[in-house]
Amino acid sequence: MLLRAFLTCMTLVAFLLVSDLNTQAVAAHPANVSVDISSLVSFLGTLSTDEKDEQVRDWAAYGLKNELGVSTGEEIPIRHPSLKETAPGEVSKGRVFAVSDKEWAVLIPREKRGDKPLIGSLIDKSYAKSNSLPEKISVFTYALPEGASSLDISFEKSFDTAAVFTAEYGYSTASVSNLPELRKFLKNADDVVMVQWSPGALLIGARSYGHDARRAVTVEEIAALYQAYIAPGSPAKIGFSLDLDMDYGAFASDLEEFVRTSPLIRNPGFVGASASDLGTVAQRVRMTRSDAPLVALLRALSASGSDADMRVFSAIYSIQQYHTYQKARYDGNLQGTQAGMMLFYTDLLAKMWAMDYEGGSPKVAIKGFRPMTEILIPKLYWQGYGRAANTRLWFGLKQDAFEVYGNKTLFQPTATRVYAASSNMLTPGKEETAPNYQSKEFLGWWDRHYDAFADYEPAYHRLNQIQKWSCVILMLKVSGLHQLDFLLDLPVRRDIDFEQWSRDVERLQGAGSLPFLDKEKLGRRTECLSLLQSKPHPFLGGYGMISGGITLATQADILAKMKVNGAAPSAATPVVTGLPFPVGGALQKGAMTPGGPPAPAAESVPQTGKPAAESQPVQPAKPAVVGVSAVPLQDKESGAGKGKKQALRLAWEKSPELEAVGLVTALANAQQPSASSGKGEAVFKAIPSIQSVVRVKEWDTYLVKLATVKEMWIYLSINPAQVDDYPAKAAGSFKEADIFCAKVISAAEADKLAQGKAVLGK
Repeated sequence: MLLRAFLTCMTLVAFLLVSDLNTQAVAAHPANVSVDISSLVSFLGTLSTDEKDEQVRDWAAYGLKNELGVSTGEEIPIRHPSLKETAPGEVSKGRVFAVSDKEWAVLIPREKRGDKPLIGSLIDKSYAKSNSLPEKISVFTYALPEGASSLDISFEKSFDTAAVFTAEYGYSTASVSNLPELRKFLKNADDVVMVQWSPGALLIGARSYGHDARRAVTVEEIAALYQAYIAPGSPAKIGFSLDLDMDYGAFASDLEEFVRTSPLIRNPGFVGASASDLGTVAQRVRMTRSDAPLVALLRALSASGSDADMRVFSAIYSIQQYHTYQKARYDGNLQGTQAGMMLFYTDLLAKMWAMDYEGGSPKVAIKGFRPMTEILIPKLYWQGYGRAANTRLWFGLKQDAFEVYGNKTLFQPTATRVYAASSNMLTPGKEETAPNYQSKEFLGWWDRHYDAFADYEPAYHRLNQIQKWSCVILMLKVSGLHQLDFLLDLPVRRDIDFEQWSRDVERLQGAGSLPFLDKEKLGRRTECLSLLQSKPHPFLGGYGMISGGITLATQADILAKMKVNGAAPSAATPVVTGLPFPVGGALQKGAMTPGGPPAPAAESVPQTGKPAAESQPVQPAKPAVVGVSAVPLQDKESGAGKGKKQALRLAWEKSPELEAVGLVTALANAQQPSASSGKGEAVFKAIPSIQSVVRVKEWDTYLVKLATVKEMWIYLSINPAQVDDYPAKAAGSFKEADIFCAKVISAAEADKLAQGKAVLGK
């Protein structure tokens, strides 16, 4: 029996095939399940190292769901690069899904089966989304031995959900109303996952992952945050950033020297400005201590477009860069505090890693990580790139990682996001444009893999906790509660200088000497550094800068969440002390909502992004659904307690649209400068799947017949005026590269276009 799932994503389609099945109902929790992925191994080999791990988890979860009779709905368990934007797939150390309204399954790697805090954190993530829990958790593990082509899935155990919220799984709760209670709580609190408040109590729940002192936040850091948020006249945004500034006097002097001595000024082709204009700009910059006159000059030179004007532009830009530096800006009363140092450090380190400063980025330690300097920009993204070459790198609150339910908030393990905005140096102040290709690739990857960075450098775990505590503080503030007011009287050190502090930080010691500047000489009150420079790397022959910072939770963030779930900023609801689960306690029948009354069973499945569970295998009723049953293989073992080993075979077929993506990608790869086959029409000979090529217009339009596409043709356009008209497109990252674009057309359309046209020989 063969069933087919149609996995659609805009115009791209993949077919997943699941075979070796029967229609018999499958017993719950078979001891072992084998998922044959032999036909997918070659595709797995095309993925990056980090994506391989996640792809294997996807397939293991997909196979297990089918084995347990859980609907896979419209899941797309294929991490094809063309689906990256619309179906990127989950990034997590495990998978959680509902088996029924009373049971969740947790799937983790075999080597992690004893990691109970990990199991707890996976449950925390799903719980925060839904505010509901099942009665039972069932744990499954998977393994893919080296060189094997079958995933091995084993059932490990089932237990009451209450156990996840005990010390055995790293969980603890505490009612906090004074400093000793908070200190005691923080000894076992690596990650805050729940907070509940009322006029008389504040209950906090957290999970511990091994008491890593570099991971947990300190009382003094929380006090610094509390004092920053509660202080009269505190700013709307609390946080930190390294802002770009300029030594205006030194720049003006060097610009005047350039006007006096440079032969570029005397070039007859220099028409965008005069020597007098440049002198006037220097005087105005010195007097106003503003770069506005300089920006106007550079804009005029750029608009001219003449070679001579652009050479002057480049020279003046180089002078500007030489005198540009970074200055620390603390939003809120965080300067000199340990919390401020942590924000400074995590922000600076991210920029250093982005540019692979002194070769210190974790390219080997973090699977799949690439600094921005190693992200090549395909030519199809070059147009307009220089106008948005500057990158603003920001850490902020991840809005979908926490929810407010009445007077209770549930946090997912990671509540910090990383995002980018690009800017044009000729239009300062208009920075919130869409990120450029490099920024989007780099920071988008970091955002999805935040936990991997934090596991490597625990300071990012601490940053995540600072984000969460900023939420807790604001929830109390908008609710008019004062349970943490004792922190207002806690002395907080405020004389720490980052230059001194950084000398004891291991990551910064390995990066060489940081270029700190004399802030008093520059007339600044906060730390200053020269611009950090990366090693030379291909970048369209242009320029780019990285700036940005960290923004903590704002009152608007909290009020928006309260409004979404119908929670008012009120302190009327009492806290039920001891929830979510008393140690050794038992769950009531039905799904539970810790911190509140039991939820109806129908609400136990998370409402967003989770598959609906079915009590029986689902039969295919429409193209987007597949129902699967399993067939037992020959027993591998015998004896009491040994179950039969079940087997599923997974395979997939690419749709014509995905084959078109594969074609343009292969053509772009074949045309790399080092590939001799990439010159002109000879490039077609480098693609084995091409059966026939019809030349409609030389090096402009072709019709391509692929062996893998039976009844359709690929319409190939090279360097079209409207690239966005084509669903499939690819190009190399060098100046001479062509942009290949394609779409699928019918045989009838191809016949019309091919009339009287030449067929190229293979």
